[in-house]
Amino acid sequence: MRKLLKITAALAVLLVLISASCKEVTGESDLAEGEVIATVCTDFSDDGCPVLLEVSQNGEDILLMPIEWEGKYSKHGMKLAVKYTLSRIRQEECLKGMPAVIHEVRKLR
Repeated sequence: MRKLLKITAALAVLLVLISASCKEVTGESDLAEGEVIATVCTDFSDDGCPVLLEVSQNGEDILLMPIEWEGKYSKHGMKLAVKYTLSRIRQEECLKGMPAVIHEVRKLR
């Protein structure tokens, strides 16, 4: 009985250690300097916003409206690594996102 208890305790400790070492793969470790993770959103196409990018900036989620966007990155829910700067361009069609110039983009796994 004692042997079974020791084995059970050892397995419990092993499971705790294994689960603590596992982390969700989000691609964050693959980010280069200046890149952020963006999620493609096509929910607002009826509002004149065919593609928006959801990013977290200073702990706050914001929507970016990419200027001159490549269609191959327009699938809803796609995770991307992007480098961007905000633009002061005036957009009359899409009022949901902040205009942004995307300098670099790559698809995350």
